[in-house]
Amino acid sequence: SDWSSDVCSSDLVKAYQPQAIAIFEGLVRENPEDPFARSGLVWALGLDVAGVLPDDPEKMAKSERRLALLEQLVKEYPLSAEFRRDLANQLAWYPNAGESAADHVAELARVSRANELRAAILAGLEQHDPAVLSPLRPRDSEAQLLRPSLLWTKIDLANGWQKQSQVLAQLKRWPEAVSFADRSTALARDLLEQNPSVKFLATLLDSSFTNWVQVAEQAGDMAGAQAHRLEADNFWRTHPSIVRAGK
Repeated sequence: SDWSSDVCSSDLVKAYQPQAIAIFEGLVRENPEDPFARSGLVWALGLDVAGVLPDDPEKMAKSERRLALLEQLVKEYPLSAEFRRDLANQLAWYPNAGESAADHVAELARVSRANELRAAILAGLEQHDPAVLSPLRPRDSEAQLLRPSLLWTKIDLANGWQKQSQVLAQLKRWPEAVSFADRSTALARDLLEQNPSVKFLATLLDSSFTNWVQVAEQAGDMAGAQAHRLEADNFWRTHPSIVRAGK
């Protein structure tokens, strides 16, 4: 079940999520050890459902359930790319309690751990470690279409580093914020240059460039911000075949 706003409207989620949760809760009761039934329950609960139903009174309770299920799955399958990716996304998308400094510190801890998980997944994939594909799903499973890949793991990491830079900026930890903005932009640029036909990557790099400039400005480095702005403009000018989002 994918309840993301790209796939489902809030009305569809409200109508069908209770049924989806009930189905997977039943499967988990039948076989509590089945990792795929538990993973299905995580997805039925909605990894990003807070973004689709921001006023859902149960969004925090659902987030806690998802987090507990995924922590247990990763404990049982510590090298699983699938379960670690879902855990990383859950940590990164966990609803914030508020906007205080303490809330941002807690958010930074979650985002940092999410990116550590993503970096570890990337290392396993690059080393062709077969354990990253555990537990093995049936050959006829539709989930085989969504097997972990190097490309998407790097996309996750570029997005994650961008988010980490933003949270660090909110805490006014400028050297670290700038460093993660640099890393996000460099990775996004490499990905687009290597995969120029993947339109989403142009959006990712555009977002990374914007964040790169903004973090430098927030840090008081106006010369650096201008240099980043010029570098971004130069990239798009020297890559005319790549279409920027909204251009």
